[in-house]
Amino acid sequence: MQKILILAANPKNTDRLRLDEEVREIEEGLKRSRNREQFEIKQQWAVRPQDIRRAMLDFQPNIVHFSGHGEGEVGIVLENRNGQAQLVTSEALAGLFKLFADNVRCVVLNACYSVAQAEAIVKHIDYVVGMEQSIGDQAAVEFSTAFYDGLGAGESFEFAYNVGCNALRLAGFHKHRPILKTQHDAEKKNPGAVIVLSYHAEQKQYIQPLANALCQRGIVPWLDMDDLEPLKQTIERHCGVVCFIPETDVERITQILRKILENGQLSIQKFESGLSENDREAFTDQLSQKIYRVLNLRSAQDVIIAIDQRGDGARQGEPDLPEVLNEYQIPCLIFRPDMGKRTHSQTLMGTEWKKCIQRIEKSLDALGNLRNNQQSVRIYGNAQLAFAFFLGLRINRTTLTSLYCYYYNGSYFTNEKQDFKGLGGGNEHCETVRSEKNYSRSPLPAKILPGEQREAIALYVGTQKYYDQFIEHLNSQQDPPAAVFIETLRYNEEKDEYDRFENSDQVMAVIKNAVALLERFRREHKTQTVELYCELPFHAVPLFAANLTGHALPSIKFMEFRRDLPIKKQKKERVEQLKKERERLDLDLKKTLPGSSEEEMIRKQIDTCKAKLKSTTSEDDSKMYVHLDMNVE
Repeated sequence: MQKILILAANPKNTDRLRLDEEVREIEEGLKRSRNREQFEIKQQWAVRPQDIRRAMLDFQPNIVHFSGHGEGEVGIVLENRNGQAQLVTSEALAGLFKLFADNVRCVVLNACYSVAQAEAIVKHIDYVVGMEQSIGDQAAVEFSTAFYDGLGAGESFEFAYNVGCNALRLAGFHKHRPILKTQHDAEKKNPGAVIVLSYHAEQKQYIQPLANALCQRGIVPWLDMDDLEPLKQTIERHCGVVCFIPETDVERITQILRKILENGQLSIQKFESGLSENDREAFTDQLSQKIYRVLNLRSAQDVIIAIDQRGDGARQGEPDLPEVLNEYQIPCLIFRPDMGKRTHSQTLMGTEWKKCIQRIEKSLDALGNLRNNQQSVRIYGNAQLAFAFFLGLRINRTTLTSLYCYYYNGSYFTNEKQDFKGLGGGNEHCETVRSEKNYSRSPLPAKILPGEQREAIALYVGTQKYYDQFIEHLNSQQDPPAAVFIETLRYNEEKDEYDRFENSDQVMAVIKNAVALLERFRREHKTQTVELYCELPFHAVPLFAANLTGHALPSIKFMEFRRDLPIKKQKKERVEQLKKERERLDLDLKKTLPGSSEEEMIRKQIDTCKAKLKSTTSEDDSKMYVHLDMNVE
C-alpha cells in the first residue's frame, strides 16, 4: 500500500491557485488506475507548519505532495494561525523529512521556484520533484495528473516523472520544466561529446591542431590513453565515444576500449599523417557531425552550451559547471579556444576570433532550425564577453528558443516570458547625463539635443566603475563618436560597493530601455552605427544581444575590453604613484614662501609630474578595446 499525503496551502494574502482542481484530478486518476487498491490518499488543506508534522506522524505517508506557492531560495509558503503567509525554509523542510526518511520515498513540490527545497530534501529522500521556475495553475495540474497516472499504472517514480514532463509538452507548456532530484544525482553528468585521440609521439604535431579544432566545435578530446580510470569514468558519463587513432594501433586500442566501454558506441576512424589544414577542417566537421547525431542535438528540447576560456588550470576533461546544470541530463557542448592552459585575461582577436566563431556557428547549426523548434538553451561561461554576445545574436528573440544564462553559483537570468516579436515600452531617454551624480573621475556625457544628427555613437552600458576607461579609450581616438552612457546599477554608499542584478526582470528592464534608446537614436538622430561597450555580467549579455536585431536598430559594432594587455596593471600602478607624488608636491608647495627658489623648484616638479601623468594615462589607450566582428561570413 502506497500512502499519499496531499498538502495544500493558499494563504489569504497570496495569489489564488486552483488547488482543488489539481487534487481532484489526482484522486480521479488514481481511482481509474488498475492499481487503485494499492493507493491511499489523505488531504490536508490550509496547511500550517504544525499540520504537516501531525499529518506525517499520524498518516506515515510514502509520498508527500505539496501544492501552493514557492519563493525560491527563501522557502515555500504555508499558512499561519491567521491564514496569512508564513515562509518555511529549505533547511527546516529538509530537517522534517530527515525524521521520516524511513517511510517517505518521494516528495513532489508543485510550487514555483521550489527546486532549491528539492535540493535540500533529496539529501534524505530518494526522489524529490521541484519546479525550476514559475508554473501556472493549468501546467501544475497537467504535470501532477500525468505523474500520478504513471504511478497508478505501476511505473517507477522516474518513469512517472517523465510521463508528467511529456504531458506538459503535449499540452503546449514547453517552458515549464519540473526537475527530478535523486540521491544518485551527485554522480550524474550531462551527456557530452568525447573523442579519444591515441597517437605516437612523432604524430603530435598533426594531432594537436586537430584537437584544438575539435575544442572549438564543442567536443572534448582526450590525448592520453595511459590513465585509463579517469578515461573510463569520463566515457561512462557520455552518450557516445568516437575513437580517432592511427591505423597501426586499431587492434590494440580497440581491445582496450572494449574492456572499459560496456554500453557505449565505438567507432573507429583511420588517421592519415600530414593532413592539410583544409583536409583537417573538413575531417573535423565530418567527425563532429557524427558526435552531434549521437547526442541527438537536432531533436533535443534542452541543451547546455558552455564556453570554457578563462580561469586557472588546463582545459582538459570536463569543466566545473554550476551544480544545478549537472542535474538536467541533457546534451552539453563545451566550447574552448584550444587545449592550452587557461588564463584570466586571454582575449581572442582577428583571425583567431573569426575562425573560432565560424566553427561555433557550424556546431550551432546542429541544433536545427530554432525558428520552428521550441527549445531551451542553457548558457554558462567564463570567457570574454564577445562569446556571450555572439551566442545571443545567433539565438536571438526571433527564434522560439528560451535562453537561461547561468552564474557560477547556479543562479540565472532568462528571457523565457519574452514575446519573439520584440521588447516594447522601454524608456527611450534612459541615458545618464552630466546633471546626474558622478562617482567617476571623467565627466558624464552631455545630453544630445533633439535634431542633432549623430551618424555614429559610442554606447557604454554598465556602471560608473569602468566608465573612466571607456572615456579614456574614446579620448585617445581621432574624431571619436559621441559618448552615450546607460547606467545599469548604482553605487551603494552604505555597502561601499556597486549593486548587483538580483533577477531576470531587472536585466530585461535594462535591455528594454537600451533597445528603446537605440530605436530613438536611429529615428531622431539618424544614427547608423553604434560602437557597443558592454560591461554587463557574462550571464546577462546573451539576453541583451538576443534583442539587438531588427530594422529599427542601428548597426552594432561590439567592442571587447582587452584584458590581455600586460601594460594595463603596470599602467594603473604607475598612475597611482604619480597621483600620490602630485598630492605630496601640492602639500609641499603650500609650505613654501611665495617667490622663493624652493617654490620655483617645486612648481617645476609639479609640471613634470603632470606631464608624466598625462603621458601615462594616454599611452596605449587605443588598444584598451578592440572591435570583434560577429559576422561569420
